[in-house]
Amino acid sequence: MSLDSHQRDPLSLIAALTATERQILSALVQGRSIKSIAMMLSLPLDETESARDVLMEKLSARTVADAVRIGLLARIQ
Repeated sequence: MSLDSHQRDPLSLIAALTATERQILSALVQGRSIKSIAMMLSLPLDETESARDVLMEKLSARTVADAVRIGLLARIQ
């Protein structure tokens, strides 16, 4: 994660996400694969992957693990 994401409140980072991005983050926190998330949300896999990439950018997360850590700190379920 970048230094900026360490300094910002996880809740403020999550607030910038769309509803779909929040659903994806929640599913990632639950340990779901991106393929199962796409099926769960009835979205094409490439669209789900793009949304994941955008949410990671909004969270300044370099890895999915960084995004999950932010989700956990924000108490995303």
